[in-house]
Amino acid sequence: MTDINPSIKSDILSRLESLKAKRKEAQKLNRQELFQYTKNQRIASIKSKKEKEKESNHYNEYEDDNKESHSKKWHIQKKSDGSANFNDLAESTYYKRIDKLKVDKESYKNQKELLLNQQDSGKDKSSSIVDVSNHPDAETKVEVVRFLSDINDKRMKRRRNAKDEEVVDNFINEKNKQFNMKLNRQINK
Repeated sequence: MTDINPSIKSDILSRLESLKAKRKEAQKLNRQELFQYTKNQRIASIKSKKEKEKESNHYNEYEDDNKESHSKKWHIQKKSDGSANFNDLAESTYYKRIDKLKVDKESYKNQKELLLNQQDSGKDKSSSIVDVSNHPDAETKVEVVRFLSDINDKRMKRRRNAKDEEVVDNFINEKNKQFNMKLNRQINK
C-alpha cells in the first residue's frame, strides 16, 4: 500500500471523503424520514384514539340510556311482582289501573280556575275548592262502565275456564290430567 501513487491515493481519499459525506447526508435524511414517519404514526394513533373515544362515548351514552330504561322496567317488574297477601295485590292492581286512566288536565284547570274565580268574587262562599256537585261528563261515564265490564268479563272468563277444566274426569295420573287440560285449552281456542 505504500507504493501507491500519491495522486491515486489523494483521489481515493477524496472519494472516501465524498462517500462519507454522502453516508452522513443519507443517515441525516433517513433520520428525518424516520422522525416524520413516527410523528405521522403518533398523529394517526391519536386520531384513532379520539375516534374510538367518541365511539365509546356514544356507546356509553347508549348504554346509559339502555341501563336507565332497563332499570325502570326492572323496578316496575320488581314492584308488580306477585304478592304474598291480598292487600298488596289489591293495592298493586289499584295503582296499575290508575296508571291506565287518562286525565283531561285542561278541563280540570279550567274548572279549578272557574271555582276559584267564583269563590274570590263572593258568589259562592259556602263551597270550597272541591265541588260537591261535580258530575262527570258522558265520556267519563262510558269509560268507567267499559272498564268495569272488562274487569267483570275477565273475572267471569276465569271462572268459566276453571269450570271447563274441571269437567274432564278421566285421568290416569296428574300428568295425564295436565295434558288433557292443555288439549282442552288448545281445542277451545
